[in-house]
Amino acid sequence: GVITMNVTRELKVCTKEELGINILDGIMPEITRLDGVDEPVTVRIANPTSNLEYLKLIADNNYDFHIDIDTVAYSLAYDLKESTDIETLYLSCYRPPYTVAECEIYASNAKEELFSPQNLVVSIDNNDDSQMIGEGEYRSAYFKTEGLSCRYFGFLHKKSNAKDGMSRIRILGAYNSEYT
Repeated sequence: GVITMNVTRELKVCTKEELGINILDGIMPEITRLDGVDEPVTVRIANPTSNLEYLKLIADNNYDFHIDIDTVAYSLAYDLKESTDIETLYLSCYRPPYTVAECEIYASNAKEELFSPQNLVVSIDNNDDSQMIGEGEYRSAYFKTEGLSCRYFGFLHKKSNAKDGMSRIRILGAYNSEYT
């Protein structure tokens, strides 16, 4: 169903301690390639070996590396197993021109409706300095939410600005103070 909520964007870079425990940590997302290429998605950590299990690492609040996802358009769907309150959202990705250009975050209580327009929580444009803040090689987007509770959490990577077509993400997070 449709989720009613308020979302406030803040230009803020967070530490692990400020973020707390990521609700998505340990959940293997379902990845769907959306670029029309009929090949498996490769997921790497600064090495040539691809392993889809690396997708779990973008939710573990690790600031030491980023994950390379080798496709310009894809979705990640997380099943939280039950309706879960989310108070903050955080995305940290590599700076342009080597990363996510445009993406969206979705939330729903019905898997088949997750990426429907009515379940859009936020849109992010990494090329817009009013939406992302820099931190050396990385840029971050931070959102406070009110009334956001969902079973399914989705990330839609719409466009890459990387010359090699990769998406480089350090952290994708959903947080609730109960989990900190």
